[in-house]
Amino acid sequence: MNKKITLVGAFALLFTGVFAQQSDSDDPQYYNPPSAVDAAVKPAKPAPESTTPKVQIGGINVDGTIAPCDGGPTTLVASGGCSTVFNWYSDSAATNLLVSNDSLTTSALMNDTTFYVETFTGDGQTQVPLPNQGSTFSGNVRGYWFQAPVDFWITGIRVPTDANTGNQNVAILRFNNGAPPLWSTTTNDFATLGYWPSVPGTDIIDTCIQVFSGEYIGVLGSRNDVNSYAGAPYASDIGGNPITLTRMGMQYALSSNAPQQIFQESGGSISRVELYYSLTATTDTLEVNVTVPQSYNQSVNLNVCDGDSLFLEGAWQTTPGVYYDTLFSVFGCDSISEATLSVTQSYDDIIVNNMCNGDSIWAGGAYQTTSGIYQDFLQTLAGCDSTVTSIVNFYAPPTVSYTGETMCTQSGTVQLTDGTPAGGAFSGTNVSANMFDAGASGAGTFPVTYTYTDTIGCEGTATANVMVLDCASLDENTLEGVSVYPNPATTHISISLPDHMKEVTATLFDAGGKVVNNWTITGTSFNMSIEQLSKGMYVLEVQSNEEFGRYKIIKE
Repeated sequence: MNKKITLVGAFALLFTGVFAQQSDSDDPQYYNPPSAVDAAVKPAKPAPESTTPKVQIGGINVDGTIAPCDGGPTTLVASGGCSTVFNWYSDSAATNLLVSNDSLTTSALMNDTTFYVETFTGDGQTQVPLPNQGSTFSGNVRGYWFQAPVDFWITGIRVPTDANTGNQNVAILRFNNGAPPLWSTTTNDFATLGYWPSVPGTDIIDTCIQVFSGEYIGVLGSRNDVNSYAGAPYASDIGGNPITLTRMGMQYALSSNAPQQIFQESGGSISRVELYYSLTATTDTLEVNVTVPQSYNQSVNLNVCDGDSLFLEGAWQTTPGVYYDTLFSVFGCDSISEATLSVTQSYDDIIVNNMCNGDSIWAGGAYQTTSGIYQDFLQTLAGCDSTVTSIVNFYAPPTVSYTGETMCTQSGTVQLTDGTPAGGAFSGTNVSANMFDAGASGAGTFPVTYTYTDTIGCEGTATANVMVLDCASLDENTLEGVSVYPNPATTHISISLPDHMKEVTATLFDAGGKVVNNWTITGTSFNMSIEQLSKGMYVLEVQSNEEFGRYKIIKE
């Protein structure tokens, strides 16, 4: 059976005492009138001792001294178990024996060290045979004594319930100089190996007491101060080895008095107490961890929130700095602590958040989608309380427009300019850096998106078509009754319309396909100024309802 402890104090139980002899017996079967001398010297009955159970346990306990600070020798003392022999080892396998003794004095220990101490304990419970109950006797306790025929371990004790079912009171004694004396002589020359007053219940009281061959052992026991009597002497045995149970007692109730002034009588009755034993033993090993306390010098970084403090250098500190303290460990070892103190500020922040409709922001412990004022109560990484007030404003996206453009494939890369508000960006097929590559696109219609982002960060978009024409191959397509003149022209061109055309639109394109100007005509004739235009070829497109005509114009 292996157990493990860190060094603690053990306890041992040994009750001895010398009491004045009391010279009469209250057992009706053995009553002897006191002599005049006895009556004169009879002492008053001692005050009852504490009824706290005094139990000799089987496990090992170790007491000793902690090693000095930073190392030194220590002495460990073992007690308990069922044996007086203790073996100390330095390893758990019990191969390196240090000493066979109840104490071990170590060499200088510089670090925490583990030792192992073993002893022996009984490993069974066999009852010593008892006679049947013949009568009862109340009051003073009785029992029996015998001489051990062999070495053995007392592993349990119990008072049977034949005479009474109350609390049991039992004790085991070892006489130092032979058998107890005959009444009316008494003795206190014994060791109390175990004393259990007023134990409730009917269970066996487990014990662990080693007995050696030839020792004189006494047993006392009653329940509720009632003895279960049986005739004696009684021939019994321990492991087949004969013993004689002989009447023994004292003139006090065992429930309130520790064993004292013990006597025997050669005839009469014994008090029946069940004694359990084992002839064999098992090893009981204890792991003993010895701590070698260390002094130390440590450096620590500490932090407090503004308004808080730490106790350093004998005072409450609130400002950053380096502080030194001389400390003592639980073992009294000097140690120096260097503490670097920093102070973390808590804060109360106000944050304005401008958001776009449809977005959200975490504030006030939730995702917010409406304008308002929200508060969050937080802690910094250093644990300082802080407050964040969020002012949240939600804005609609900007209104964006783009009508599209017309251009010729011959114009190459053309700057896109018709998006509003100005300052946005164009995107789409053949668009790069707000430029449309008409030469790469070829003739056709291409969707282009204009995106504008306002100062809040809200975004609006508009999409329209860019029309690309192959102006070089553009054939004139005249409308019946429509005349355009002069051509070539220098300052203006005129357009004449037939009477049935009430309203037409006229759009002038340059050779690159870019719109130069446009007009709405409601009369039968109209003059269009081209004086500011550069010399070159232009195309005038005239549209009436679903009909249109194209006219090449040369500016000189």
